[in-house]
Amino acid sequence: LHALATLAEELGYVTAAELASGRAAGPAQLPHPTPPADAVLGLLRGGAPATRDSDSAPVHAVGDSVRARNFEFSGHTRLPRYLRGKTGTVVALRGTHVFPDTHAHDRGESPHPLYTVRFEAAELWGDNVARRDCVHVDLWETYLEPAA
Repeated sequence: LHALATLAEELGYVTAAELASGRAAGPAQLPHPTPPADAVLGLLRGGAPATRDSDSAPVHAVGDSVRARNFEFSGHTRLPRYLRGKTGTVVALRGTHVFPDTHAHDRGESPHPLYTVRFEAAELWGDNVARRDCVHVDLWETYLEPAA
């Protein structure tokens, strides 16, 4: 509930004073249309599909060697810091999905292709690991660049 209240405040749906008093703005005062209460309850319980159609082809293909970009992000990101600058192999294309980095801050869905990338444990943590260990991570296209 705290996370929802914080997000509602950040997006301008309520003010800190309204949250403290327990009185939120009415629908006419909100910056976005208010969904019906049953729709909100359904989203909270089950989520919503994040897949989207796209007219553009993915940049990477299964088998491509890619590197996770190594740059700073402001705000929300799903790119783990331990992967930045590391090289892996695309093992699957998962379609086009809502990009959480923009969507979490109410800057639009900005659909991006989503890939599953395999990173060898030695690439991530050095030689002091089991030889066959690896990590599979789902990463959006904007997080990746072709490996040199």
